[in-house]
Amino acid sequence: MKEKALALICRTLGVPEGTVREDMTFAEIPQWDSLMQLMIASALQEELGLTIPMEKLLEVTDVRGLLAAAGVSE
Repeated sequence: MKEKALALICRTLGVPEGTVREDMTFAEIPQWDSLMQLMIASALQEELGLTIPMEKLLEVTDVRGLLAAAGVSE
């Protein structure tokens, strides 16, 4: 599930698959901003059925935290 989520994040950001890694912070990803974060959360819910509570979405600052907030472990 993690690989599917990372691939979806890359597609949503419009970057080649594999560009976004779990160990990256949002600041390291030039395309990432608050609107894109909402779009990614929406895509994760629509395409993979993963829901991120809004309070957690506002707190996370890295890809690993985003995946954890969505309940993705492996």
